Amino acid sequence: MIKQRYINKVLIFLFLLINLFQLQKSNIEKINTWCFGFCGSYMQNLTYLISLTIIFSFLIYLFIQYVKNSNFIWLLLIPIIYPIFPSKGNEDRELGLAFMQSNDMGFQLPWNGNIFTEQYLYNLIFKNLALLFENYNNFVYFSRFLIGITFIYSISKIFKNFEKLNVVFSIYLANIFALSFGGEYLLLGASPRTLAYSFGFLTIYLYKKKSKWYLLCSIFTGLFHLHVYYLMILPFLFFHSLFKKNYKTTFMNIIAAGSLLTFFVTDIFNLQSRSSFISNALLKNTNGVYISRVIAEEVIPFHVRPFNFDNLNNFIGINDFWNIGFINFGIILLIYIYTFKSQRYDYSLIINLNLIIIFLALLISYIDINGLFIILYLFKPAVFLSLFLFVCIKFKINIPTIALVFSLIFTNWFFEFSSSYLETEAENNKYYIIEENIDSSFIVAIDNELRPKFSSLFIQQNIEEYFIGNNLMDEKEVTLREKLNFNENSFCEELNSEKKYLVISPVQLDCKEYYIITINTNYGNLGIQGDPFVKYYDYDPSWPVDCKSNCIRFYSNN
Repeated sequence: MIKQRYINKVLIFLFLLINLFQLQKSNIEKINTWCFGFCGSYMQNLTYLISLTIIFSFLIYLFIQYVKNSNFIWLLLIPIIYPIFPSKGNEDRELGLAFMQSNDMGFQLPWNGNIFTEQYLYNLIFKNLALLFENYNNFVYFSRFLIGITFIYSISKIFKNFEKLNVVFSIYLANIFALSFGGEYLLLGASPRTLAYSFGFLTIYLYKKKSKWYLLCSIFTGLFHLHVYYLMILPFLFFHSLFKKNYKTTFMNIIAAGSLLTFFVTDIFNLQSRSSFISNALLKNTNGVYISRVIAEEVIPFHVRPFNFDNLNNFIGINDFWNIGFINFGIILLIYIYTFKSQRYDYSLIINLNLIIIFLALLISYIDINGLFIILYLFKPAVFLSLFLFVCIKFKINIPTIALVFSLIFTNWFFEFSSSYLETEAENNKYYIIEENIDSSFIVAIDNELRPKFSSLFIQQNIEEYFIGNNLMDEKEVTLREKLNFNENSFCEELNSEKKYLVISPVQLDCKEYYIITINTNYGNLGIQGDPFVKYYDYDPSWPVDCKSNCIRFYSNN
C-alpha cells in the first residue's frame, strides 16, 4: 500500500510538472501587460513571478492549515468560478443570448437567423434571471456565483466521505486533464455544462441512496446539456441497474432517455437550425469536402480532432492541440493500470465506463475521417474519468506542496484577472468609437481573436455579431467563421452591400473607402509611440508605424 501511494504521488507530480510548466510560460508573458511596461527582461519578469508565487504560497499554506477541515476550503475554487474579469467564449454564447432575450423576448438575429440553443433549461432560467440586471457584466458575475454554489453543493454531496482538500485538488487536476484532452472542463465560469455536471453528480448521489428523485435530476442534467447526460450519466444508470438486475430501473431510464431525445429532436426541427444536423452531416462544401469534416478540422479541432489526415485521407499524426493531452492521458492510464488490480474505488463503474467510452472515441476519431460522428463531442467523458480517478485513489500530498501548486494557479488567475480588469478600464476610453458609429441595426463582423475585447459591449447594447446565438454547426456557420479569419480581402464584398456593417479587423483590408480609424489595443507602455490610448490613420504618412498585432482597424459602410 505504501509503495502504491508513492507511485501515485510520483505520477501526479509528473502530471503537475508538465502542465504547470505550460502555465508559468503564459504567466511570464502576462507580466508585461500587468506591470504597465515597467518590467523588461526575461529575468526581471521571472523574478517578479517567483516573488509573487512565494507570497501566494505562504498565504495559501496558512489558509489551508486553518480551514482544511471546514467548508471554507471550497474558496480555493475561486479562480475557476471567476476565471477572468470579462466574460468570454461559451459564456457569451449562452449568457449573452439570455441577456439579450431578457431585454427583448422577441429578439431575433437578422444575420444569423433563428436563435438556437440546445441548453434549453439553462436559457429559460437565465433569460428570466437577467431581468433583474441592467448591466451585463454584473449578470455574468452573479451567474458565476450561482453556478459555483450549485457545483460546490453537488460535489460535496457525492464526495462527502472524502477529504475536502483532496476533492478540491482533484477538481483542478481533472480540469487540467480535460482541457488538454478534448477542451472540456468541470468548472470554468457560468457554463451550462457545469450545471449539467452538478445535476449529474446529484443524480448519481441520489441513485446510490436509492432515492426516486434521481430520475428527475437526470432529466434536468439532459435539459442543461444533452452530451453530459447521454455520454456520462445514462451509461452509468443503465449498466449499474442492468448489473444489479434491477430491470424496472433500467426500463425507466430508457424511457427517460427516449423522451429527452424525442423532445430535442422535435423541438430543434421546429427551430430549423441545428435541427438540420443530420442533413448537414451529409452536406459537402463547394470543394467537395464534408461540412462535418470542415467543422472538425477548422472550427473545433481542440474538442473533437485528435488525429490529422491529409487530403487523400492518410494519417499524418496527432493534432497539435492534443500533444499535451495525450501525454496527460498516458499518465492517467499508468495511474489506472497500476491501481487496477487492487482498486477498491467507490465509483469503479464510472471510471471503467468512461475509460471505455474514451477508447471508443479515439477509435471512432481515427476511422471517422469525415467527422460525421466525432462532432458529437465524444471526449467529454475525460472529465468524469479524471475526476473520479483522482478522488478515489486517495493519494496524499503534503500541504506545502499543495500550497505551492495552488499558488501557481492563483498567480495565473491574478495576472489574468488584474490585466483583464486594467484592459477593460482602458477599453472604456478607447472603444467609444463603436458607440459613435453603430446602433442595434448594424451587424458586427469581428476577427475571432479580437471579439473577447468587445463582446460585453455588443451584448449590453443588443448588437448582433456572428458568435452570439449562433451554434448551428452547419455550412452557414463554417462560412461565417471562414470570413472572420481576416485577410486583406475579407468582408470588402459585404461592405458593398445594403446591409449596415461595422468590421473590426487586425489587418488592413483592401477597401480603403470604408476605413474609419485604427486604435492601439495594448494597455501599457508597449503601444504606438509610447501612447497606450492613441488612435491614428493607416493612410496618414505622418504615422509610419507598423502596428503588427497591437492595433485594430475599423471599417463601416454607413
